[in-house]
Amino acid sequence: MTASPPPLPFEVWLLIFAQGDHDDDHVSFLWSTCRNVSHFWRAVVDDIFRAGIVPHTLLTLNYGGLLRYDDMHTNRRSGRLYIPMVFDRFTEDGAKAVFQQRVLKKAKLNGLMRCWLPVVERCYDELESPKPEVLNRSPAHIATRLGEQEQPHFVTEREKDRYLKTIQRLTRIGQGDCPPWSIKIGRYFNDSMLVEPVVDCKQRELSFNWKKTFALFFREIDFVYRAHRSLGEDRYVERINPAFYHSECARRKRLRVWTAKNRVPPEIEPRKSYQDRWSTLVIAYSFIAAPERLRSYSYSESDAAEEEILLEKLAAEHLDLVTPNAE
Repeated sequence: MTASPPPLPFEVWLLIFAQGDHDDDHVSFLWSTCRNVSHFWRAVVDDIFRAGIVPHTLLTLNYGGLLRYDDMHTNRRSGRLYIPMVFDRFTEDGAKAVFQQRVLKKAKLNGLMRCWLPVVERCYDELESPKPEVLNRSPAHIATRLGEQEQPHFVTEREKDRYLKTIQRLTRIGQGDCPPWSIKIGRYFNDSMLVEPVVDCKQRELSFNWKKTFALFFREIDFVYRAHRSLGEDRYVERINPAFYHSECARRKRLRVWTAKNRVPPEIEPRKSYQDRWSTLVIAYSFIAAPERLRSYSYSESDAAEEEILLEKLAAEHLDLVTPNAE
């Protein structure tokens, strides 16, 4: 009986996989297919991702339609609030990837992680998931709003009521169908869940279990791929027009439980239209800046002057924007 040849060493498999074209389809194939062959191959793929894929992953924390505070009154600036994050290191046990804040010098619109916390906590609360662990969280700062300082007529009850309603309408992000972050791996981007997140406000860092997070991310990528291949009568996914079957449908499938629980009349809130608009515009727009530009500017104390403080300044009179599910 002929003996089986000895298995190739771990290092040889690393060299074999390294010869492949590390384009986006190859990366997805490595994670969704090769990684599930055996425990040995899983270790090989994990090592490849740890060395060459995770360090180039981009993470953007965002506020969706929430603009800078002074936009509402002076129109001096306009634009969405983003907190660009780039990979910094792995934790000592290698289980979590740590991302650190960068700033967009050209945009001069810097979000603040301390103000992002109420938004992300609201999202996890609505999804009935454990909230992120928070380190070095500082108390809210209550101050006279910029609009009241520069526009005396704004202090009237009518103007104030109109302003608060506008803010409430724009602060849709953070609910269960609007996770306030975007992940970009190669050309793929999505707002799939961050697993076991830890936020450090003082260090401006966000860490999460990268293997579990990537598993959720590529599961939706693989879902779309398989859906395109299963177009016959035995198709096992939602029966919709294949011509319109793209990443938004995978996202809608993930959020269907929340959507069903929180369904409202279409004339009040066009849920499907909002989801599509969020998927195609907000997530994509958050990655207009090139990765090289994001990596070029580390956060400095001088950037603090450009940070928004909208949520904190509204804390005294509009608590539902700060505290999840506040009555």
